[in-house]
Amino acid sequence: MIEIEIKEGVKLGDWKSFAYSGITKLTISNNIEIPGGSFEGCSNLEQVTIGDNVTIKPGGTWGNNYSGTFGKCTNLKNITIGENLKMPNNTWSAYWFRQCTSLE
Repeated sequence: MIEIEIKEGVKLGDWKSFAYSGITKLTISNNIEIPGGSFEGCSNLEQVTIGDNVTIKPGGTWGNNYSGTFGKCTNLKNITIGENLKMPNNTWSAYWFRQCTSLE
């Protein structure tokens, strides 16, 4: 099991920071900015907890192959989202959890 907690004040790197890694559980504290594609393809990821005032930023390619911040996390079952989740450019919000086929 690989559990990651991103604490308040931590800045994530660029697009696809943890993409295709072996993370199984992710906790994102309050007031964090998440670049687009950061957790794409984390096929072992089962649980995500997102704190308050978190921003999911767009990023990556907006074409047909874009899978989103949590896209292709095929074992993702549970997502808990805090208050005031910010998603700039809501037109693309459908991509952020695209192909998460195990969501309950």
